[in-house]
This record gives sequence, structure tokens and C-alpha cells, in this order.
Amino acid sequence: MPANLTPEYRVAEEKFKKAQTLEEKISALEEMLAKIPKHKGTEKLQADLKAKLSKLRKQATSGGGGPSRRTETYHIPKEGAGRISIVGVANTGKSTLFTVLTGVSSQVADYPFTTRTPVVGMMTFEDIKIQVIDLPAVSEQFMLNWVPQIIRLSDLILLVFDISSLDPIAQLNEPLHILKERKIELIPEYRELKEEEIGSHQSVAKIRTLVVSGFMDVDGSEEIFELLKEEAHVDFEIIPLSSITGKGVEELKRKLFRGLRINRVYSKEPGKKPSPEPFVLKKGSSVEDFAGKIHKDFVEKLEFARVWRKGEDKDGIRVSKDFILQDGDIVELHI
Repeated sequence: MPANLTPEYRVAEEKFKKAQTLEEKISALEEMLAKIPKHKGTEKLQADLKAKLSKLRKQATSGGGGPSRRTETYHIPKEGAGRISIVGVANTGKSTLFTVLTGVSSQVADYPFTTRTPVVGMMTFEDIKIQVIDLPAVSEQFMLNWVPQIIRLSDLILLVFDISSLDPIAQLNEPLHILKERKIELIPEYRELKEEEIGSHQSVAKIRTLVVSGFMDVDGSEEIFELLKEEAHVDFEIIPLSSITGKGVEELKRKLFRGLRINRVYSKEPGKKPSPEPFVLKKGSSVEDFAGKIHKDFVEKLEFARVWRKGEDKDGIRVSKDFILQDGDIVELHI
């Protein structure tokens, strides 16, 4: 029986071939197992993938099994519509922001380097959930060796600094310099990347980043913020945020969603209401991509689709499979 491997599986397989680290290989294998068609023709391939994954996970937890000193590592399965990692030097309010976004408690203290392991939560944005990771400090004083790898595997970075600190500009610049030395370049969220520039397998990982100025509740913080924007000499948009009053949180969530470059698309069967739960696609995806998300056979059998878009024809418009979808579109496939 033929395997009939899907294009999505082939993409994951290519990621595995290009993977250079254990974390990247494990992530790619998990994606391959999730995307592989489940039928008799793929049973042996599924078993082989599971065996490889088991072997790599053992290596990750044992530090490779060699004579050298054990290297601690963390594997965090991707969940939700995207992955956002919170980055910054010590005591900038990262953990407080994480709790505000996710509702999950992360250890907070007045002394530095409180967070020593990754803390994972899910942020709700309207009708989807997005994975958020609170990471230990990225600092010249101390940085755990596995932190850069999790940053590499993130879809978006939230860089946090404390507006009330003695030198907020240094807090902002320090993680940028440290990560650049480790071949990770944090770039402004508004910058567009070519497809070949995206991915943790690149020699220099370029990751879109939003910058947040925390502790905006401190007296005089607004004046300091305006001065900082003039003096920082960075290309990033700096977002003011109050974790205490919640001012700016909803706007930040919208900007995080935008930064992930994803669309929510809703399926609809003829004569029925649209599904309340969306499919999440990359920006620029077509009706054909959407059909493949629902079922691999739909791609070949698809004749046309009808799309409802906010503010347009209430009866929907008939489109071909190469029609590019937008966030909020409702799609009815005709096979």
C-alpha cells in the first residue's frame, strides 16, 4: 500500500534533514509524526520515526551519553497558533508580564535570576490560544546554555526592559548583543523576511521581535519613556505597558497576533453555519492550502470554493484554489 505522504509531511522531513541540534531534530520528528497519514502503508515508517525520536530524547536527557559534562536541555512541544518567548536581562518584569498574558503564575522575587527553568503558558487572543514561554535571563553575568536554542525555535520574541532602572538603554541592548554573538538576530516585528531567511536551521536565525517597556506605573515613567525613545537609537517600536493596571495589555496582544503572521480561517459546510473554531494558516496561504489542512484528498478533488469576507458580498464569492485568504475569511469547499 503506497504511503501517499502529504506536502506538509515533506516540509517537516526537510526540516529534519537540515536540523543541526537535538532540539531541532526532536521538534522536526514530532512534526513528522503529527503530519504523517495514519494508515497501513505508513506503519513501518511511523515505527521508524518513533524509534528515532525515542533515541534522540534519551540523548537530550543524558547530555549525549559521552564522557563530557552533562549539558542541561529542555524540549518544549509547540502548541497553539504560535510560540512567543519572553526575553530580557534579570529583574525586568518578564515573569510578571508572563502571568498577565497567560494567567499562569511564574516565580517572582526582588533578587535576580529567579527563573531557572522555562515556564510555559497559553495566551488567549479572541478565539485562539498562543504558546508563551517565560525564559531565564539573557545576561552577561549569567545565562543558562539551553536558553538560546529555545529562542531560536520561537516564532516571535517579546524583549522586556525596566523603564525605572538606572540604565534602561543598556537593559535593552545587552540581550541584543549577547544573542547576536550566538548567531541569533532579533529584528523589528514590522520587517518582512524572505521564506529562505526563516527557520531555526539558518546559520544566523532572524526572529521578529516586539519590545516592551515595563514598570510604567512608576512616577515619572512617561517622561522617561519619551526621552528613551529619542536616545535608544534602535529600530524597534517600544510599547509602554503597565502590568499593575493592565494598561496596554490588550493592545500588546493584538500586536503579538499580528507579529506571528497568521490568519484565522473558518470552515463552512453548504447550508450550515461556519465552524466557531478557526484553522490557523500562515499569511499568504491559499484556498488550496486550507483544503490540505482539512484533508489531503480535498486538494486533488477541489473544484472551487466560496468565500465570505467581512464587509463584502453576503452571498460569498466563488473563487479558485489559488485565491489568497485573509484573517477572518469563511470558506466553503466544493468537491
